[in-house]
Amino acid sequence: MVQFADYVLLSWYIGMRDWPENNSYAGHRNTPPSPVMFFVWDAEESWASAGEQPVASVHPAFRADARPDPDSPDLVLLWHSLRRNRDFMTLFADRVYLHCFNDGALTEAKAIERWRTLTDFISDAVIAESARWGDVLEPFGQRTRTRDETFYPEVERVVSLMRGNVGTFIDGLRKEGYYPVIDPPQFSPGGRILRLRNPNHRGTIYFTLSGEDPRAPGGEVARGALTGESDEEEIALEGGTTLKARIRTRNAWSALAAWP
Repeated sequence: MVQFADYVLLSWYIGMRDWPENNSYAGHRNTPPSPVMFFVWDAEESWASAGEQPVASVHPAFRADARPDPDSPDLVLLWHSLRRNRDFMTLFADRVYLHCFNDGALTEAKAIERWRTLTDFISDAVIAESARWGDVLEPFGQRTRTRDETFYPEVERVVSLMRGNVGTFIDGLRKEGYYPVIDPPQFSPGGRILRLRNPNHRGTIYFTLSGEDPRAPGGEVARGALTGESDEEEIALEGGTTLKARIRTRNAWSALAAWP
């Protein structure tokens, strides 16, 4: 479930278009046996390659108002079955928060850093690619594609789309009801004292110091979860303590925040 959630959110985050009716791949190891893994595959129709704006968006087939039929792609049917389960949607929100906030892999800084590492690595090879294929579209009236005039501008175009992409993504998820409207607790460390703050000005902080989720399966408060008495709490941490916290408003939970 974790890997499927990551696969779906990454495909939406990059604005993948030739999908899910095509390029949907999953597999698993036979020896030793492993769970099924999903692979983002053949994703050149992403990052607004056809000029779409914005990049990050919930694919139309996966939206809350979509009406899949039995002939819809298996991924679409799987998603619409899973999204009816509150535990899965909580897991999905947790993965979005993990990757898109703080120092997560899909934050703007991390995405741009990774993109530049990859494009710098192949920049010399692009010269050979241009020599072989750069003039293939000249018979159709297009000029020769080169590293300096084609590749580098495209690199920067994608960088420009990465800026602000997370905010667009979160807005789109909330519009579909796929990400909570309340934000998780924020942490402010100070030596052995950790301050928890509720950024919503509504709801209650629930947390544990055992590494357990303060939300129990099904949506109730977990046994042993501690309750914050105000919008800010100061917690004295012992060595090796793992704190996990959420905000709860009525029956709605925020995504999970963890420290460290």
